[in-house]
Amino acid sequence: MTPKTMNTPFENSFMELTGEEYESALKSGAREASAPHEVTDPAGFMLGGKAYFTLRSTRTGTRFTYRIQASDRGGWFVSLLDGPDNWSNYRYMGFIGQSDRRFRVTAKSAVAATASS
Repeated sequence: MTPKTMNTPFENSFMELTGEEYESALKSGAREASAPHEVTDPAGFMLGGKAYFTLRSTRTGTRFTYRIQASDRGGWFVSLLDGPDNWSNYRYMGFIGQSDRRFRVTAKSAVAATASS
């Protein structure tokens, strides 16, 4: 099954703008509308088995896209989008434990614990 994405109504209204025009519109006071499929249980969504989601900093506007996949042995693997392909350019960040649900960086983490993401 191919994951599907959906732009918010705000993003759809700016699809024709260039990157600079889009950023200018954001800075000029435009506010992003909520997505048509609003998530009421974020933890349940993220830990549901295979989740893709993007978080945007309200301070800097920087967006980070994550993928969280359930492990066969319990817990979840967390990866960060690090390239142009939204489905395959992910780098392993760390692991969320099943019992305590805490994120931890592991020896195989490709993203540093001090990274802004």
